[in-house]
Amino acid sequence: MVSVRDFDTTAFLTMITKQGKIKRTPLDAYSRVLSSGIIALNLEDGDELAATRLTFGNGQFIVVTRHGQAIRFKEEEVRPMGRDTTGVNAIRLDPKDYVVGFDVVVPGCHLLLVSDNGVGKRTVCTDFPLQGRAGGGVRAMNLTDRTGLLAVARMVHPEDDLVVISNKGLVIRLFAADVKELGRTAMGVNVMNMRDKDGVAGIARIPADGEPGTSSGAQQLDEALGGPTALLAANRRSISGMNGNDGDGSH
Repeated sequence: MVSVRDFDTTAFLTMITKQGKIKRTPLDAYSRVLSSGIIALNLEDGDELAATRLTFGNGQFIVVTRHGQAIRFKEEEVRPMGRDTTGVNAIRLDPKDYVVGFDVVVPGCHLLLVSDNGVGKRTVCTDFPLQGRAGGGVRAMNLTDRTGLLAVARMVHPEDDLVVISNKGLVIRLFAADVKELGRTAMGVNVMNMRDKDGVAGIARIPADGEPGTSSGAQQLDEALGGPTALLAANRRSISGMNGNDGDGSH
């Protein structure tokens, strides 16, 4: 879901699919929606939408895959196109790999990466070299049996709050700054202790200027949890003590 105040003619709706197709369409192309809906994207057989962002034509994108590859490239490399189109390649994928994260690079923010087994880190975006669209990218995280594959990748600010949700419905809330900042090839540290056969399902970001009960903070929580934010009032916690025995994960 993308929230917009109005259909700004200078903005774009940028979509990416699991198979790495990316498309940028002027936002006003979606201003007249029929009761039966309209076509937003042409999907190839077996493909599905992975993420959508509101963009403004002069930014940079970062795309991350399930097997831990990432690519950063300029938004202008994705030419604007109509609604009823498939898009162009954002990243070259290996067999069985697919896109799990797509975001707009924001100055002062980090790329948050969290694996199936709850291991994560924050990495500055400049660690990812600016490349041309449709390349194979570079290693974003050192994945092992301990970490599992990548589950979530998104931009966060150090002052943000995060809500991590597991596949079995467990929830923790933590400060983004408590997730250790590590280099691109590092493994990471424990963000959430996973129970047997559980895994990370998703992460909701609560911006620094949004608090529970306000539109921005509450909306982020409700979007992730599908319910009122009041249930999380007692669940704020820091993970600074969780990583005491895990090392920095950089080897």
